[in-house]
Amino acid sequence: MIIRGRSKADQTDRQERRQKQNGYNIGIFWEDLKMTVEQFKDLMLCNEPEFGYNGQKYSICSPNGKYYVTATDSPGDAELEFDTLDLLLDCWIIQGRPLREILSDTDLR
Repeated sequence: MIIRGRSKADQTDRQERRQKQNGYNIGIFWEDLKMTVEQFKDLMLCNEPEFGYNGQKYSICSPNGKYYVTATDSPGDAELEFDTLDLLLDCWIIQGRPLREILSDTDLR
């Protein structure tokens, strides 16, 4: 269960996400959960992630040092190939915006 709102412990306007883990109600600040470009590049060293954005699903795989993508809302993306992560971040357009711009709004964690 996830609850969004302000924490009484933190009197700033930072959004907090609370969830049950092992019977305890844990509060995590939303800003701390957002994926950064550095975290994404680290993640891509040994993962082939799937993620959601605005109700759609996306995935990235990297056989042979190239990056390939799939998107539920854009089947033609399956034909795309990127040589570097920076090209992937800047040239893969998801819902009209480059991945780099929306990265922090995806559900990648």
